[in-house]
Amino acid sequence: HRIIELETVLGEWEGMSKNESQWERSVGRYWFSVFGTPGSVDKPWGFRVGGHHIALSANVVNGEQVSILPLFFGANPATIRHGDRKGERTLVEEEDWARALLTSLDGDQTKIAVVDQVAPADILTTNVRSVDPNVAPVGIGFSALNDGQRDRLVSLVKHYVTRAADDLAANYWRAVESVGFDDVTFAWAGPATVGEGHYYAIRHPRFLIEYDNTQNGANHIHSVLRDYSHDWGEDLLAAHYRVSH
Repeated sequence: HRIIELETVLGEWEGMSKNESQWERSVGRYWFSVFGTPGSVDKPWGFRVGGHHIALSANVVNGEQVSILPLFFGANPATIRHGDRKGERTLVEEEDWARALLTSLDGDQTKIAVVDQVAPADILTTNVRSVDPNVAPVGIGFSALNDGQRDRLVSLVKHYVTRAADDLAANYWRAVESVGFDDVTFAWAGPATVGEGHYYAIRHPRFLIEYDNTQNGANHIHSVLRDYSHDWGEDLLAAHYRVSH
């Protein structure tokens, strides 16, 4: 709900700064769409929630197989800079935990992890239907991290997964753990300094995480978890249609 509340804050800020947007800033500009018959156990169904800086999709097959991806959250402003709520932050862990991992690296590790001194203008996966795992930079591998750094990276990944509802997140996390983390990589672009534009990507054999905070003076976050085969429930639906049609 905090992301939605930021629409009011953003509208106030744009008015104060004489930077009017072409979009109406309103907490009412969010949509909930339902596909199929909710609760059906023999036909696929799902729902989608969308609006400024929120995009999530759930697809249910056979009444129990559920896909929850892609999962996108953004924040503008990431840190409120005016009014009674000045200083409040949104998507805090996504930024702080990744920076803590970066700053824990030694010199040699940093040379591998930091792939560019300038962050890209936005997440590289954009909004395409199917994500190419090779679109994001590689950076440093899991095997090159010490135990503490590995724990930080795994915690960051788990945070992204658990942004979904607890039961759905638990199912996906089990699937992630079954694959393991040996082939996970972490890449950073931009400076480590707070307030400067930065980006990171976490590549896993099953999924890709991207985070970018460069727009509006590095106070505008985009973050997403994409699955190479599970986005939009494509693998579940494909299996259903192979068996049932």
